[in-house]
Amino acid sequence: MIGIGITTYNRPDLALLCIANIKKHTTEPYELHIAVDTEFDRQGVAKRKNECFRALKDCDYIILFDDDCYPIKKGWEQSLITQSQKTNTHHFCFNKEPFYQKKGMSFINGVELESFGASGGVMLFYTKEVLKKVGAFYEGYDTYGFEHIGHSIRIFRSGLSADLFCCPSDLKEYIYSHDYEVENFFRENSSIDLKTKNALTLKNKEICNNEDNKIFIPFK
Repeated sequence: MIGIGITTYNRPDLALLCIANIKKHTTEPYELHIAVDTEFDRQGVAKRKNECFRALKDCDYIILFDDDCYPIKKGWEQSLITQSQKTNTHHFCFNKEPFYQKKGMSFINGVELESFGASGGVMLFYTKEVLKKVGAFYEGYDTYGFEHIGHSIRIFRSGLSADLFCCPSDLKEYIYSHDYEVENFFRENSSIDLKTKNALTLKNKEICNNEDNKIFIPFK
């Protein structure tokens, strides 16, 4: 069983588009969980992604989408699973040039993996093994920024990923992200204003630099 989680905040139109494309292009059986942040119950990214993990914990594979990212081609989920199995990589972060700079490429059992020096959190793939060995996102972050970086670092240290921020080279054929494809979308169409986003990013970067060195963090 595949678990698909969507985290969304103040962008209902994008969330509905994301859901529609998941339904359209996903052929394997899946369970869907939508984690909605609101002005009245603002939990932030880390807690909402943990909400998805808890809801989907019995699934063999978990894919987390931001509301502005979605599949565009059938076979996307099978491709991720197959390439995870072939490379023994339990975590992929969807990245794309030129939004993020590619730092290298590797070939493992016929699969081409791209590695990046930094990472977005628009789409994240996990096997169930990640929840067993690494556990939850650290919830000591403020509402936005760097939470998935800290989680990815812990996954890499656990030996469950081929590199800190890597994904199959062909993933860009299957997944669309507004941030990566629409000029200035990340700056101008965020659900958080740019000034607030920059302040939160700086704050959470410092938290990430000092995040607990433990690999496993249990779910609350």
